[in-house]
Amino acid sequence: MLSRLKSMYHLFVPAHVGNPIRLARRMLSSRNRAALFTLFIAVLGILCIPFDMLLSIRERRLLSSAAAVPARPTVFVCGPARSGTTITFQILCRHLDVSYLQNVTALFPRSPIVASKIYRRLFSPRRDGSQGYKNYYGKTSGMGGPTEGNHIWSRWVEPDATGFRTKLSADGAREMARFIAAFGEVDRKAMVYKNTNMNVFADAVADAVPNLLVICLRRSADFLAQSLLQARIDIHGSVSHGYGVQDVENLDDAYHPIASVCSQVEFLNRVARESQARIGEDRFWIVDYEQICANPGKFVAAVSARLGIPLRAGGATSTIAPIPVHNIVLNQNDLERIRARLRESEGAG
Repeated sequence: MLSRLKSMYHLFVPAHVGNPIRLARRMLSSRNRAALFTLFIAVLGILCIPFDMLLSIRERRLLSSAAAVPARPTVFVCGPARSGTTITFQILCRHLDVSYLQNVTALFPRSPIVASKIYRRLFSPRRDGSQGYKNYYGKTSGMGGPTEGNHIWSRWVEPDATGFRTKLSADGAREMARFIAAFGEVDRKAMVYKNTNMNVFADAVADAVPNLLVICLRRSADFLAQSLLQARIDIHGSVSHGYGVQDVENLDDAYHPIASVCSQVEFLNRVARESQARIGEDRFWIVDYEQICANPGKFVAAVSARLGIPLRAGGATSTIAPIPVHNIVLNQNDLERIRARLRESEGAG
């Protein structure tokens, strides 16, 4: 009974979150619409558990009869936390004629395919768009808004020593591919997903999903490290607790947060290059966050051409406006220390 309650708890609260009550207070105090919606949907999800369990019977039948691999192109957006993965995901969902996981699936983590079918039937015109590109640490607002889907990927991706889910077996990847194939039949369109952590297990997904394009974000190292440092405060309330995927074989001393976030950035950039070398540049793109913001239309056109995905009806890449880059100085002293540390690492390398 205790293990079942714990499992239900982690459907809504990630394992790496140390104190969810304090996190909820920080989210409330932020007054961010996406943060408030995330809290609302977490509470509503508990009330939906009986319906979710009922719909899961039909879900299992759909999965058992699904193809082993998706019939249509699949795009995964990944990259370091705080590197621009969410805004990139939102750009693709808004401008390409694709299918994607919506926030409503968080209410039905056991039956997301069946729930999506019902939701599409009732609210088919409702798509993300009215909220612009606003989000709160990967969370968007609105039932129809795109979701990163951690409540789904956690079925197959296991946590590492830090609590972040980074370990995917070949069997897990094949089960994930079958889910993607089944979900692809909801709208019968190419699919766009986001999993920030996928940059460290992209090989397994690439082997299981033949028609796959991985878009891995890269952000200016100094501002990425600064943002990771701020995320520790916003999410954990302390700079001593890491945020995002880290090198579990070489964790820096938690009492040296500047060194830790700099090492984290260097590790993730190296992992991206290694993944690209193994999977191939044609299937694993490393794209700069700053370049996407400067010319999102060019980026959307490149993805469209690569996979043959049409734009949404009436859309044109020439009309997609540039997006402000949020590379701003939060703490001048910290940023200078980060830059000094990064220069030191470059010199040592």
